[in-house]
Amino acid sequence: MDLQKTFTHRLKVALLRALHMITREPIVGLLGGWLVLEYIVVFGLLQGMTYIFGDTYGFERGFIGTCFCALALGVTLWSGTVPYYYRLYKRKVARLHEHVTGQSDPDLIRAANIPGSDLPEPEYRLWQALLAAPAFPICLFWLGWTNYAFIPYWSSLGAIVLLGFSWAGIYVTVYKYLLDTYGIYAGSALAIITCWRYLASGMINLISRPMYDGIGVHWTMTLLGCIAVLQLPLPFIFYKLGPRIRKRSAFAGRYSRPDNPRQRTGKALEWS
Repeated sequence: MDLQKTFTHRLKVALLRALHMITREPIVGLLGGWLVLEYIVVFGLLQGMTYIFGDTYGFERGFIGTCFCALALGVTLWSGTVPYYYRLYKRKVARLHEHVTGQSDPDLIRAANIPGSDLPEPEYRLWQALLAAPAFPICLFWLGWTNYAFIPYWSSLGAIVLLGFSWAGIYVTVYKYLLDTYGIYAGSALAIITCWRYLASGMINLISRPMYDGIGVHWTMTLLGCIAVLQLPLPFIFYKLGPRIRKRSAFAGRYSRPDNPRQRTGKALEWS
């Protein structure tokens, strides 16, 4: 009975924590909305390929399917930037470690990002998003306003390559930032964002075809591009103001560590 009670209590706490984070934590709500838009675009593209390449260029069904290779190519190109960023991050960690301990050995990295630790602030993770964020609306406008029969289909494929590049860059960067920011509570943040993301993706599959039929490829992509422009400043805002925002959070910073000071003082949050 106690075990069941504990399980039920933990389940309730986990669900309430996730709902609290998506509604009260600006980092989770805004960056989660950014990922939702990304998935709306990508899942909408699954339906839109027929209009983009079938109706405009007369591609047959088999050739339309191969156009998704452009999306995979964009993701692969972004993956090529990971080793370079990893070297930069390792170098940053080594410098911080040497500054804190006076030793040049970076192997003693602690897992928690706390004052005096050897890990950079979570905002350092946003560097890749600063590059990928402008590419997201650009590729949508590019795809929307070059999708004409008199313009070679290579242009549309190039836009989809850029879409894959920006999609991967934003997605992975946001996840890394949330993991570094929320520590032991990151699972709740990622879970509610994932749920929100796939609910929106399922809904776009229902409305994307009527949208393409009603306003066409050009205005569908323009609409999504305008929304992407509104979200473009997000990584820059969090890069600049992230530390200040995290200080006001009930789950970020020192409260995201296993040795939560509120736990030690007996003032832990109900959902801690």
